[in-house]
Amino acid sequence: MSVSNRSAALTALMTFATLGLVLFVRQSPSPPSLLAAELGTLVEAGQDHLEPEALADLLLRPDPGILIIDVRPAGEFARTFRLPNSVNLTLFELLGPKGDALLKEHSSRRIVLVSEGMTHPAQAWMVMKPRGLDVLVLEDGLRGFRDRVLTPPSLRSAELGASGYPHWREARAVFLGESPKPKAGATERYATDPTHLERPTVVSTRWTETRRRELVILDTRDKATDFEAGHVPGAVHAPIALFRGMRDGVAEELLDADALASVFGSLGLDTGCEVVVYGAERLHDPTHTLLALMSIGHHPVAVMEGGIDAWRAEGRLLELGKATPTAKLYGALGASAVRRARLADVREASDSGVTPIVDVRPKDAFLGETSGGEKRAGRIPRSRGRPMTEDFAKTEAGTFWRPRGELEAAYSALGLDKDKPVIVSCRTGHQASESWFLLSVLLGYEQVLWYDGSWKEWAGHAELPLESGPVSR
Repeated sequence: MSVSNRSAALTALMTFATLGLVLFVRQSPSPPSLLAAELGTLVEAGQDHLEPEALADLLLRPDPGILIIDVRPAGEFARTFRLPNSVNLTLFELLGPKGDALLKEHSSRRIVLVSEGMTHPAQAWMVMKPRGLDVLVLEDGLRGFRDRVLTPPSLRSAELGASGYPHWREARAVFLGESPKPKAGATERYATDPTHLERPTVVSTRWTETRRRELVILDTRDKATDFEAGHVPGAVHAPIALFRGMRDGVAEELLDADALASVFGSLGLDTGCEVVVYGAERLHDPTHTLLALMSIGHHPVAVMEGGIDAWRAEGRLLELGKATPTAKLYGALGASAVRRARLADVREASDSGVTPIVDVRPKDAFLGETSGGEKRAGRIPRSRGRPMTEDFAKTEAGTFWRPRGELEAAYSALGLDKDKPVIVSCRTGHQASESWFLLSVLLGYEQVLWYDGSWKEWAGHAELPLESGPVSR
């Protein structure tokens, strides 16, 4: 902080010292452990504050070990830029019973007080520091955090330095919900080609061709005419409309387990059979079908990498016309291997900010520029945007997922941890199935929750809040 800012902060702190100590004495039976003069010494020594760059570095770690308390009014906190996982308590709430309960719950964490500026955090610091709490004030407030951490170096003033904050791209992804732009055309092959399918995976066209007579193969493209114009020999047409319907007043929801078993039985599946699904350029078609199978405990399933376009590009044999499967009775159902987020779960995640919500709709839908045919336009508050289409690329050889390292970095930049819960959402749950498959099967995230209702359900509840426009900065 500059000398003038440090002087102003010290003056403000000393001005509110009397008020702070009076409030402290009123709610504490024991005398304060620090006098106002000692607090002033801490300020002069720089032991009262945390620089924005240092706070950003902490927040980019998996466990920063801090609790951020934002002391702005609730309305301002809700509609403007805020730090992830911050807790909102006004100054007087913080210094009252609600604050006492919160501080007791997080007694092992360092407290960082933030607001748009520094005045109210400084007042709270004057009260809390004499209690022996490990508490700091964000230097220059949220305004300074945006200027010093999130502003691209080329737009910074000379006072901030020519190099700027070195991790600003990652910081903008985490704190503003921006998604790093993928490299055009870069893809990778994920096929494992096991001896037999035992768990969800990706297989190659060569493996599918070699073993196709032992498999049930589902072509998930929408149009019957596309299927009849050429499909993998022995495949059955299985558009995802077969697996969705009205549930709990929400359209296009995944059918219940018994209904799904009936549908899959009609397509020639029985318990334990090995199933390969494929589509065309829309990877969320086969991933949704695979998710439906896993939701009834069917594990020997795989996505054929590259889809029908890769099969054609490699000159493999195509079968024309319709296909009539031999229906079977699908036997006993297994436990679902799909973790689902319900509306209440998503509401809690949105309110608390603890569990990340990744919205994979196109950017214009995330920004609220289009409703996509739903009752309202916008996004779930606190959600982080990453269009599903950035996960893969369409090439002349087929449609393939992007390189693992690139995907790992992109999702890590959104603030996700592989061992902690994350909710994936879109408009109807369809596109989010691709994100669910990518994160849980390909990248090894352990607790991916799929929100089937997605924006269709959330937008249909007029009482639920929404956000729109660019992420607040």
